[in-house]
Amino acid sequence: AGAGGTVSAGVIAARGAAFLKKLTNTPLTSNGAVTYAAAALVGGLITDASTTGAVTATTATGTQICALLPGYATGDSFLVHINNTGNQTITLAAGDGVTMVGVLTIVTTAAKTLVGLVTGSNTVTFTVVSP
Repeated sequence: AGAGGTVSAGVIAARGAAFLKKLTNTPLTSNGAVTYAAAALVGGLITDASTTGAVTATTATGTQICALLPGYATGDSFLVHINNTGNQTITLAAGDGVTMVGVLTIVTTAAKTLVGLVTGSNTVTFTVVSP
């Protein structure tokens, strides 16, 4: 990854350098309540074919997410794209140590982009940055 950077489990961490991260898609078929695993969130792309009833998708915990960000520091950030390819609305919810900001619903056949920001030791804030 060059000076000041590391590569681990598909995650590139670089301070002060521009880079393009390869996304890892996590395909899901959710109904009712589901937890989006830390690996899915850090992988950067979740494709959820929601099927039955309204879906509440809770994030992994801040501790679980930070464990997959090698050498993370407060202020580090990453992107997560969530595509709802199913026929139900998905509502995003925060796991322990996670804060969610913005419009947290993803309607049928829509997508949202979130910025994950490490806000402290084992804490993450996700901010929705796309409609």
